[in-house]
Amino acid sequence: MSDFHDVSLPAKFSRGAVGGPERRTTIVEQSNGYEHRNATWKNSRHKFSISMVGRDFNELHVLKAFWEARGGELYGFRFRDLSDYKSCPPLDQITFADQSLGQGDGVRRSFPLWKRYGDQWAHWDRRISKPVIGSILVGVDGVQVSGWSFDESECAVLFDVAPGVGAEITAGFLFDVPVRFDVAGLPMDFLSMSRGAVTSIQLIEVRV
Repeated sequence: MSDFHDVSLPAKFSRGAVGGPERRTTIVEQSNGYEHRNATWKNSRHKFSISMVGRDFNELHVLKAFWEARGGELYGFRFRDLSDYKSCPPLDQITFADQSLGQGDGVRRSFPLWKRYGDQWAHWDRRISKPVIGSILVGVDGVQVSGWSFDESECAVLFDVAPGVGAEITAGFLFDVPVRFDVAGLPMDFLSMSRGAVTSIQLIEVRV
């Protein structure tokens, strides 16, 4: 049985969440004041904290039911990071030209989804493992195209016919972060007969 459930935490729990990416770096300070820095992780890992204060018990029940269905920390799920869930900036509209997936060679049919972050000094390519399937748009040489499907096992666009040599493959999409609960319990505060709170529920990104 898979340790990931392809289900989304209800979007209302994303509002008010706190968190973002984390990287691990080893820093060694030398006697002359210079530093030697080494990346412990190749990729960043996201962490989030969600809270619900002064909510009615029906809302809290939705969170409790979701947590129980995931077995607490046992199974992963989708989480919408409202600051970064599109192939473009979060307030823009996605287009088929947002991200480059590579170039055709006349043989290759499969092109994994990536999102690039960077500037003139460096860049980092983030593998997108949990896109929103119905949102994906694909382009070849600046023209939006059909004739493809999405291979969920490889998280890749799969063309019916391999694009020609040198053809530029692009895509736009929505995506979620695969996470799990990072708490063994779900403490609730009962503020009144009808309202309560759940504070500081931790989520951590998982590799899938």
